[in-house]
Amino acid sequence: TDASGTFSFAKVPAGQYAVVETDPVNFDSTADSDGANDNRVKLVLVSGEQPAQLVFLDAEPFSSLTGYVHLDTDRNGDLTDPDSGVAGVTLQLYSDPNGDGDPSDGEVVATVQTDADGHYAFADVVTGHYVIVETDKSGYISTADVAGDNDNRIPVSITVVGDHQSQCVVGEGQESCTGLTFLDSALDSGIQLRKTAYHGHDGGAKCGTDEAKDKLTLVDLDKNLQEDATYCFEITNTGENWLADIALVDETLGLTADKLTPIGTVPTLLAPVSKDANAVIRYYYESVVTKSLVNTASVTAKPALEDGTLLGDAVDAKGTGSVDLRFVFDPPTATKTVTANGDYAMLWKMVWINSSSDSVAGVQVYDGVPEGTHYVAMQAGANVSADGVYCEARGTSTTATCQYEAPSAAYPRGRVIWKGTIGGDVGHTTEADAANEVVIRFYSMLDKVGEAQTISNQAHSSWDLDNDSKPEYDDVVSDNGGTDDPGDSTTISVGAATQIPTLNEWALFLLSGLLVLVAFGYQRYRRKW
Repeated sequence: TDASGTFSFAKVPAGQYAVVETDPVNFDSTADSDGANDNRVKLVLVSGEQPAQLVFLDAEPFSSLTGYVHLDTDRNGDLTDPDSGVAGVTLQLYSDPNGDGDPSDGEVVATVQTDADGHYAFADVVTGHYVIVETDKSGYISTADVAGDNDNRIPVSITVVGDHQSQCVVGEGQESCTGLTFLDSALDSGIQLRKTAYHGHDGGAKCGTDEAKDKLTLVDLDKNLQEDATYCFEITNTGENWLADIALVDETLGLTADKLTPIGTVPTLLAPVSKDANAVIRYYYESVVTKSLVNTASVTAKPALEDGTLLGDAVDAKGTGSVDLRFVFDPPTATKTVTANGDYAMLWKMVWINSSSDSVAGVQVYDGVPEGTHYVAMQAGANVSADGVYCEARGTSTTATCQYEAPSAAYPRGRVIWKGTIGGDVGHTTEADAANEVVIRFYSMLDKVGEAQTISNQAHSSWDLDNDSKPEYDDVVSDNGGTDDPGDSTTISVGAATQIPTLNEWALFLLSGLLVLVAFGYQRYRRKW
């Protein structure tokens, strides 16, 4: 046949003939003028007569290319373990004239979109080289495809085989016109809210520093039942999408972002931290704290493209943050009393109460033996340590260490040490009211007897309010329950010793009477003279 499909046989003598067609490569016969469609047309040539027109109809066989765009939730690229389909994904069929798998030198033959199940189909495709090109839906990325390159392209070659059937050769020799599958994964939308607080008001200057903590203890040293605190809010885009319509709510304080003060510029769109490590939104809020509380806030945002287009079918990003504020009214301290035994011995007593925390607190107490005295071990008994210190932990409190430490350069008279935990007794400040107090007693005796002296003593403590082995308050000086600032010590004054003979009560009575009689006689004697 020539370029127009015309053929002719010249100078054929009269007779009976059959014209036989051999189908060209990748073509199939569909009809002929003899009606048998067997690639043969019979004719009889009669001299001087024009034979009927001989016609063969051929066509390239049609093929159907089908596949799916599946959701790869775990992003492992496993084509045998897909999840649900991804709807609305655009796929285009490109011609590929040189069969190199690059669609840039071809033309778009057809365009389709996946249905609700993620299925797509290109119908009535003739033989040739093609490339199926997927355009990732907004908010999605490709993770795999049957061609193996994960480049959003599946090259396909269609040829004709026996019985005039088409064959599809996909990628690296796979023979299939179906199962032309792409795996996609939704971009993650993540948002993080970090909430912290610090003591004082300074216009949010300490937000973002180590001074701002998610667990903060405020101590009301001035006893005015309130302390200034600054809350810090830090929002970060931890996902892969951009985020728009960011809404921040502080449920505990009843605040929204418009009631907070921004630190720096607040962008309309928040970039993922993977694209911009400095893309952070910060706010602060100055408050007055009057009680312990766990302050919780939450943030939501809508996934978007970099140009601000919202990804309507993507899941909104959500995050929460909280800060644990512990308000302590007057640091927990001890009340110490002393009992004088004559002019020689003193019994020191401390009652330690965790009156400002509702949880168990780790505590260490150090009480140096007072100047002018020396330590004396208490007689053995219940709650008395081997070296003579009385330590009683009541209720939920526990004792880990109760001892007298020998004299050292720092403590030349030695000191009493107690370590353990004290259960919460919120609002209770006396031994009678508290249930979990720790009582410590020890003796000391005068170094010098027979002279007037004033002996002062004061204990020190370290408080680990959250029991994490990191004291929030180290070396706190006990205020002994005084009304002044912490630092009041316990004192006892002792006078000069009076040496009195050891007599029973009757002997003392007789001696007193004798002295009276002597005095009476002496007076009469003087008057007589």
